Amino acid sequence: SIARIQDEVGNLDEYVAEQLSFEPETVREYFSAEQVDALALAIRNAEAGKGFIIGDQTGVGKGRVVAAMIKYALINGKIPIFVTEKPNLYSDMIRDLDDIGMTDELGLDTAKPKIFMTNSSESVPYTLIRTVKGEVTENNLTLKPAKSSGLDEVMKQMVKNDSLGNYKVIFT
Repeated sequence: SIARIQDEVGNLDEYVAEQLSFEPETVREYFSAEQVDALALAIRNAEAGKGFIIGDQTGVGKGRVVAAMIKYALINGKIPIFVTEKPNLYSDMIRDLDDIGMTDELGLDTAKPKIFMTNSSESVPYTLIRTVKGEVTENNLTLKPAKSSGLDEVMKQMVKNDSLGNYKVIFT
């Protein structure tokens, strides 16, 4: 599959970089070779209107690939939806989004990130690590649900307006 895609698009680092609006050097900085391969496969499937299943073992970097596909969806005018069994994994996904440069676009370092949680009335804490003047600092933040008492109303309004409003990504 990888060879076929390379035959079609050429260098995979350059292809993935172009699709994610990165420079090839940035792709090599943010992603391992295996992640670039997974992204090339996932992006080609997305272009063909198909899905993609990532079945790697723990620690290979599936979250980083999913974060990149969230970026890809946003670039292409799609609504990315992150689905996980455990809401505590939201903080891991936020870390991966931060690690690939999505902080400003998604407001991850603000009190109101542009992430809509559909399933929780509880807030999810997360930490962004920064190096400031040579020292590592932790920025502790919280992802809060949107009006948990009126979640259904918020979602009905989104459907009515055909818009997520200020949100860009859905976590559920």
